Amino acid sequence: NNHFDTGSYNLGESAIDKGYKSFAADIVNGSVDNVDFQTSDGLDYDGAINGQAVIKYPSGNKYSGNVKNGVRDGDGKFQWVSNGIVTASYDGNWKDGVMSGNGSYYYSSNSYPYITGTFVNGKPDGTATYYKESGNTFSTTWSNGSCTSVKES
Repeated sequence: NNHFDTGSYNLGESAIDKGYKSFAADIVNGSVDNVDFQTSDGLDYDGAINGQAVIKYPSGNKYSGNVKNGVRDGDGKFQWVSNGIVTASYDGNWKDGVMSGNGSYYYSSNSYPYITGTFVNGKPDGTATYYKESGNTFSTTWSNGSCTSVKES
C-alpha cells in the first residue's frame, strides 16, 4: 500500500535538504514510534513520540521525561542552562509543554532554594512549601505566580 509498516527509516544525506543534520525513525504498525533527529539550528530529539524522550534545545536547555505527540506532557525534568551550567530546573508534571500539576522548581543548580507545590500554566498556584535551606522552610500561598502569603514552618 505504498507505506512503511514496521522497521527503521533514515533520511541519510537527504536530511540536510529537509532542514535536519540527521533524522532516523522507528516505525511500528505503520506509525512513527521513536525518532532520533537533530535540526540544523541545534534542536536534538531522541525518544518516543508518545512516551519517554530527551530533548536538547539550541539554547542548551534540556528536557527528559514523558511526551505526548512529541511535546512535554506527564512527568519530566526541565533544566535551564546558561554557558553549559544549569541555572534552574523544574521536576514534576507537564501538560501541553507547560509546567502544570505537582512539581518542584529549583531556583539554582544547588539543592536550595526550591519550592514544591502545584503549578498552573507554568506558575505556582495554591499552597506550596518553600525550602530556603536545610531546616528552614516556609508555607506559602500563590495566585497566578504571585506569592500572597508566607508563614515560617
